[in-house]
Amino acid sequence: MASKEAESYWNLPPKDENNEDLGSEFTELKKAIIAQFGREHIRANWLQVTRLLVEENNRIAEARSRAWPEVEFADIAAGTVSKEQLKAIKHSGIIVIRNVLPKEQAKGLLTALEAYLEQNKGSILCEYDSQTSCQYVEDNLMIAYPEENPWAYRTFFSPVQNTVRSHPNSLKAQHFLNNLWTGYTDSNTSSVETSASPFPLSYADGLRHRRPGGFSATVRPHIDAGSLDRWGDDTYRRYYERIFGSGDVLTHDPWDVTYRIRAETAKYPGWQQSTVFRAFQGWTSLSHSGGGFNKGALAVYPSVKLGIAYVLLRPFFRPPVNNPDTLEGEVWEWDDDTPGFPGAFRGQSQQLSPSTHPHLELSRTLTVTPQIRPGDAVFWHSDVVHAVDPLLDDNGGESATVLYIPAVPLTQTNLRYIKEQRDAILHRGETPPDFARQQKTYEEGLVGWHGVSDVANVEAQQALGLAKLPGESALFEWANDILGHA
Repeated sequence: MASKEAESYWNLPPKDENNEDLGSEFTELKKAIIAQFGREHIRANWLQVTRLLVEENNRIAEARSRAWPEVEFADIAAGTVSKEQLKAIKHSGIIVIRNVLPKEQAKGLLTALEAYLEQNKGSILCEYDSQTSCQYVEDNLMIAYPEENPWAYRTFFSPVQNTVRSHPNSLKAQHFLNNLWTGYTDSNTSSVETSASPFPLSYADGLRHRRPGGFSATVRPHIDAGSLDRWGDDTYRRYYERIFGSGDVLTHDPWDVTYRIRAETAKYPGWQQSTVFRAFQGWTSLSHSGGGFNKGALAVYPSVKLGIAYVLLRPFFRPPVNNPDTLEGEVWEWDDDTPGFPGAFRGQSQQLSPSTHPHLELSRTLTVTPQIRPGDAVFWHSDVVHAVDPLLDDNGGESATVLYIPAVPLTQTNLRYIKEQRDAILHRGETPPDFARQQKTYEEGLVGWHGVSDVANVEAQQALGLAKLPGESALFEWANDILGHA
């Protein structure tokens, strides 16, 4: 069971949770989707999902952290991950990979990272000090937040991040994860627009460094890669067509890249959106965390297909006025005359709470990671509901520190982004494009910053667009031309 502190936080409803202020555009969108897929199919799928969730929620609540598939990196390297493990990963959409980095190396990197942050705290826009206050400095080179007790750092190419991101084990793990998806077409007969390869690209993201002691805020349950965009973009919606129109949501394949790689995840732009296709979001840990609530790890709804199916169908139904707390899908009524998309906002992630998405029973189904050790990595499918668990105790006097490193395959959209990211980092360490929409900074003035000059191995250079990619298909030829490596 979640802690009372975390549970009360997760239960906070998003403001204007039913989004009645979205406007007639979204009422018309609902009607268009109903017309496209058929009222009878959407209704049948809703009834199927709400019935299946009863059993699934009971299974999850009983399993708790055992719902997390765990794989040793050595098995990935040897190609000995079992069929049972692969089945569990594909059902849940989540995975813990043990020992991606050697434990002692990870602990040493944590020490180096803490020294780097301390050396540069005078150049942080939101500065942490012993009074946990924030001071705004004119020449900001790094952003940290929230103001009352910063723990999220928008720094992207520190030496420690470069080391972990470019580690051969990290790249091999990403390639393994990309390969869990199917439908890749990478041949000279495929158009570049529809081609994709599991070859890993390096998407630069920030880090989380939560100090022990006191309440360290959580991030409420959400799904990234857009919110309203999943309904509003024609191609994105086609990726989910079996959820809307088949009459059987279990025929939806969340692991097929065919339409997903061309979906516009920022149709309604905002600063909280990634514009690339991340096969898996993820982080690599430099510390201990997890193994129970309040220990600063990740909590998820570990059922990727049913979770996203429910979220997508939820806007079309509302509880009966005379029985608003019922979870019986049969008595929920059509909602096709309002613009309400619960928890979905323009330019933001999809938000969830027990009040907006009651059938998921998040208060008892959000499942925290097993104990995470230095060098372990955690990954989740981009459709998985997830939240950041608070750090409420002293964690053995240790911080809870992770570096955000996702698994990103080679696609046309992703490659164009990597080129922009590469050009930005070579220009004074400029903020990568997805994050520059919020605020642009320049890292080159930070003490101990080397840019990407310390990225030595060729595979890591290729993933960053710094060296020629190794393939010979039309997709790789196009990519090398775009990157200037033809």
